Amino acid sequence: MKSLGMKSLALYLGTAIVSCMVFAIIYAPAPLAWRLVESHVKIPDLAIYSIDGSVWEGTAQLQYRAFPVSTLQWSLVPSSLLSLRADLALVATGAGHRLAGSASIGSGVTSMADITGYLHSDYINAMATNHGMQFSGQIDLAGVTVTTDNAWFIAASGELEWTGGLVLLPDPNRGQYALDLPPMSGDLALEGETLTLLVTQQRLPVIDVALARSGWATLGFRARLIELAGLPLAVPAAPDDAVLIVEEKIL
Repeated sequence: MKSLGMKSLALYLGTAIVSCMVFAIIYAPAPLAWRLVESHVKIPDLAIYSIDGSVWEGTAQLQYRAFPVSTLQWSLVPSSLLSLRADLALVATGAGHRLAGSASIGSGVTSMADITGYLHSDYINAMATNHGMQFSGQIDLAGVTVTTDNAWFIAASGELEWTGGLVLLPDPNRGQYALDLPPMSGDLALEGETLTLLVTQQRLPVIDVALARSGWATLGFRARLIELAGLPLAVPAAPDDAVLIVEEKIL
């Protein structure tokens, strides 16, 4: 009986200690928690500031390069800590954009799942205009999921829909192409170590987007895109040929 009593006491103490630790973690001030992990978050050109609330529930301001500032709101699922991971509900809002989804942060793996929302052209043009491009309309995201090993992507999927409209693209001969385009779809995937987005119109490819592990992003515009706008090509090309390629190191 004495042995059983000691085991029960040990169990109660262990449960109390774990409960106190979970309580302390989820109610810890978010700014303090951020200072502890800040040195491990290394995303070039990403600014994180104005952190408020607690680890359990809080907000922060995020900005990547010249894109508009996002207000990130998070809510932690406390029970996930008992499985040695952190599950969170996330919402990011700001000028021209709203995204919502969930995240799971575990040992060596971080996943963001079921991301839905929209990116308005005003948000996209904050960066696109630097490359002589300008878009109209809106991109809607549905079921976008990405997983990383905290070094690079290890999985990606999801769908994007663009509402269509006027697009301005750089043209070394005439300054700019002005394209009035129909709605298009995009499929997100991971090919080897390259994150890709294949943009199609009625299931025919028109734009290829790729982000390599080296940090270089490539946009390839096919001749079919120019034909859709009813514009002549400066040089004859087959519909699947790339007639304009834009590259930039973004990471």
